[in-house]
Amino acid sequence: MHKVPFPSSQRPRILVQLSPHDSLMLSQPVSSPLPLSGGRFSILLQNLGPENAITLLVFAVTEHKILVHSLRPAVLTSVTEALVAMIFPFHWPCPYIPLCPLALAGVLSAPCPFIVGVDSRYFDLYEPPLDVSCVDLDTNTISHKHSFFLHEHHLQLRQSIPQDPECGDPECGDPECADPECGDV
Repeated sequence: MHKVPFPSSQRPRILVQLSPHDSLMLSQPVSSPLPLSGGRFSILLQNLGPENAITLLVFAVTEHKILVHSLRPAVLTSVTEALVAMIFPFHWPCPYIPLCPLALAGVLSAPCPFIVGVDSRYFDLYEPPLDVSCVDLDTNTISHKHSFFLHEHHLQLRQSIPQDPECGDPECGDPECADPECGDV
């Protein structure tokens, strides 16, 4: 029984054979308050790290034009799915294309916010519009023209998150931080 996988969005039902005559069906609840998603937050964090994941969350909640790119399509679709799931209980109301073919890359010139995933070879053929935030999953970088806006919202969000007493972050700024390596202790 310890080797039985937990039901997931990819495999919502698991049939366990207990004996030749008995079996057990494991499944996810039909009505769950959480949306079912193929995205995995672990893949998002492995490819972006917590700082860039927070930045991406700020971009999504403030409805930016987000272009996510990678040479790995499986990672690209998983990260975009996790991003859309991450804004729960909100719902992304704008265009969302987890893996856009290069031939349809003209959608990046749309006047509305979007989340679009493309192959990194897009940059060999096209230059992205200036108002698009580009998230590179292969190099863990985010480029955005309005970096002041990004910096201000990132600081506000970071200050609103309670710090771990043993954080070790030199930019922590928490006067009650107990970590001797913290910059303000």
